Amino acid sequence: MLKKLLVIILLFSCAVQAQEMTKEEKRAKRKNVRLYLKKSIAYFNNHQLDSASLYIDSLLTLAPKNPDAYYYLGLIHIENADTTLADSVLSQGSDVAPLSTRIKILLSRIKIEQKDFEASAELLDAILRIKPREPETLYLRGITYLHMNDTTKAIEYLKHGLERALVKGK
Repeated sequence: MLKKLLVIILLFSCAVQAQEMTKEEKRAKRKNVRLYLKKSIAYFNNHQLDSASLYIDSLLTLAPKNPDAYYYLGLIHIENADTTLADSVLSQGSDVAPLSTRIKILLSRIKIEQKDFEASAELLDAILRIKPREPETLYLRGITYLHMNDTTKAIEYLKHGLERALVKGK
C-alpha cells in the first residue's frame, strides 16, 4: 500500500512539474510571437519586405491563428504588387480570424481593385453588422454601391462615412 502511495505521489509531482514547464513554454512562445511581430513590423516600415516576410513566416509557425501575421503578410504582398497572393493570404486570415475588421477591410480593398464589387460588399456588410459606425467601412461600402450603380446608397454611405470620420478625427 505504501508503495502505491509513493508511486501516486511521484506521478503527481511529475505532472505538476510538466504543467509548470508547459506554462513556461507558453510564456516563451507568447514572448517570441510578440518579438517576431514587432520585428516584422519594423522591417515592413523600413521597406525590407523580405526580412519582414521571414519573421511573419516564423510567427505563423508559432501562432498559425495570429490575425496580425495575416494582415502584415497581406500588406507585404500588396507592396510587392501581388494582389492575387495578398487576396489568398487575407482570405485565409479572414477564415482564421473572422472578427478581424482590419483583414476584411484590406481584403475588400483588393476586391474593389479586382472589380469584384459584390465580394467586397459582402465583406464590408459583415463588418458593418459588427461595427455599424466604422468610417472606413462605410466609405468603402459607398464606393462599392457607386460601382454597382446605386448612387443613392453610395451617397448615403459616403456621407455617413465622412461624418463618422470627422467625429473620430480621422
